[in-house]
Amino acid sequence: MQFPSLSQMIPILQTAIGPVILISGIGLLLLTMTNRLGRVIDRARVLASGFPDIKEDGNREKVEAQLSILWKRAGLLRLAITLASMSALSAAILIIALFFSALWKVDSACSSGFCSSPACFA
Repeated sequence: MQFPSLSQMIPILQTAIGPVILISGIGLLLLTMTNRLGRVIDRARVLASGFPDIKEDGNREKVEAQLSILWKRAGLLRLAITLASMSALSAAILIIALFFSALWKVDSACSSGFCSSPACFA
């Protein structure tokens, strides 16, 4: 097997820059979302730890409402983290497909379209 020369690899490297930047951006977004999820979990723990001590029904209902909101928020954050992770994974698969298509000298239009579509939609 003969490896492509540097002049043949330059267009592939130029094409791979976009998904690499996408992975970097997704990583920063994941960092932010996981921090926000941690704050939601911390707040829910604080509310839940004081819940048995609440005697008044009005305050109990307020805490239950806050816990319900936090539960929904945590669910949305978990979904967003999952979709962002899937997007980063599909961008990584796109980069791998680009380099293998250059190595095997195969047209990469189908593989790059197949891999980049989930990265955009997730």
